[in-house]
Amino acid sequence: MTLKAKALFYWSSMLFLLGCAIPFDHEVSFVAPHPVINELMMNPSGGNLPMREWLELYNPSDVAILLKNYTISYNNRSFQFPDIYLPARQYLIVTAAQNEQAFFAYGNVCGIVGWPTMSNAGATITLAHLELGTVDAVSYQSNWYETTAKRQGGWSLERINPEFGCNPVQAWQESIATGGGTPGRQNSVYLAGAIPNVQIQQVLIQENSLNFVLNIDAESMLSLGSVQVANELPQPLNWTISRDTIRVRFHGELPIGQPHEITLLAQFCGRDLSLSHTVFAETNLRYNDVVINEVLFNPYTGSPTFVEIYNRSNEIINLQGWRLGNRLLSSQQMLFPPNSYLVITTNANQLQHDYPSAVLHNAVLLPSLPAYANLQGIVTLFSPEELMDSLRYTATMHQPFIRNARGVSLERISPDVPTNQGGNFISTSTYSEGATPGYENSRIRPATVTKDNVYLSARTINPNSTNEDRLLRIQYEFMEANTMINLNIYDDKGRLINRLVRNQGVGYVGRFTWDGLRENGQPALPGIYIMWMEAYRDNGQRQTFKESFLLRN
Repeated sequence: MTLKAKALFYWSSMLFLLGCAIPFDHEVSFVAPHPVINELMMNPSGGNLPMREWLELYNPSDVAILLKNYTISYNNRSFQFPDIYLPARQYLIVTAAQNEQAFFAYGNVCGIVGWPTMSNAGATITLAHLELGTVDAVSYQSNWYETTAKRQGGWSLERINPEFGCNPVQAWQESIATGGGTPGRQNSVYLAGAIPNVQIQQVLIQENSLNFVLNIDAESMLSLGSVQVANELPQPLNWTISRDTIRVRFHGELPIGQPHEITLLAQFCGRDLSLSHTVFAETNLRYNDVVINEVLFNPYTGSPTFVEIYNRSNEIINLQGWRLGNRLLSSQQMLFPPNSYLVITTNANQLQHDYPSAVLHNAVLLPSLPAYANLQGIVTLFSPEELMDSLRYTATMHQPFIRNARGVSLERISPDVPTNQGGNFISTSTYSEGATPGYENSRIRPATVTKDNVYLSARTINPNSTNEDRLLRIQYEFMEANTMINLNIYDDKGRLINRLVRNQGVGYVGRFTWDGLRENGQPALPGIYIMWMEAYRDNGQRQTFKESFLLRN
């Protein structure tokens, strides 16, 4: 009897051969698509489905498939299917022959005599065509379950998109069906068109070769067509693929200390794939190449703490694998340019609310930071190999003029002075919002300051102008960091016009501005005015600065 005749013979009937039962509802024209392994239940205990092990096949094609041309193997034991068809877009539950009746209510069933007990820990199941060889295979493991409770039993593993021809681990997910699985029907995690996202997880540099470690075992699914690099770099010599790693050899060693963009053009299961990665070979690190630059250990109520670090070297540094205390900064490549800042915190929005000048593109967000006590503590920074910096702080390092240090950070005076040298950390200028997360410290000491000085950028102000002269700019330079100031504007009769600054701490250098308004918000009249600044320190030193200027309309 021909295949077509057999199909017609069993049309609209129930087919029972060698323990398999499949309803067959239409005539078939045989072609060569293949079924796929679609669902696995290796540990049914504690679930709502029959307490029997099973797996499921699915026919993703538009025609019925003659299963007698296929074998299914569990590890090294193979079984040939009987002379039956799997209709288009239908499912087949495969189980041990003695379990077959338990699944009749769920759809098409095929009981296999001698089908082995399925291991909960893991095994390899292979579907092979008698002439073409392996058409699908899955090597499942218990760690494919994301949740411990489902790993204990009663939940199946389901294929996300059976129409996708390849079968890596990323193509599977634990069932979310209320019954614990979906035998004989569409999977609960089914997502049409879903394709596993192939990514480069890590690049290992070995002399004149790069090892690109992928997030999948792609050896049998991926073919590399070309490697694109900049013309000035050594060009690719050859490449190999082994499990999850693509190894590319070059005609010479890649330069160190500079990032290089490299693109891999490949085919992944018949689809075009482009993988780009910034390859970076780091120079040797030295202690204090990156230093702790600012610490907020006593934040406002409900606000986050933060630690700011500074790259004081002249090299780009990869912070992958670095730790703040025992908190990992990044498991991925994170390039830190020279002479730049990063603020490490847990809540960027709240940080911006508390300190409007915070530079959030320099922020690294972590789920949590180490606990930093308000009275004293230690902040540590580690590279993957060694301690890079540590700061021992106390609340007494704040300026004595600051009665309530809540929300005020300690910031570093000089990155070139040892971290724990006395006086190298002090309160941030309260005029600078009390903290400078993600940018230059308010207390940083310029080498050009040789004396205390206060001066005006220009002696004329025109508030109605659209140019720079619309504001009075008051520049200051101080030799010491613990300077407090008062700043007032008076008219030529000595009458107070505006108290711009009252008892605020400032850094070594900075600037204030006045827009020509009185304290009540009304414009000041044209005339001669006087800028008066009082500067004082905790050692009792006090001095005043006065400059006159013209306000005109």
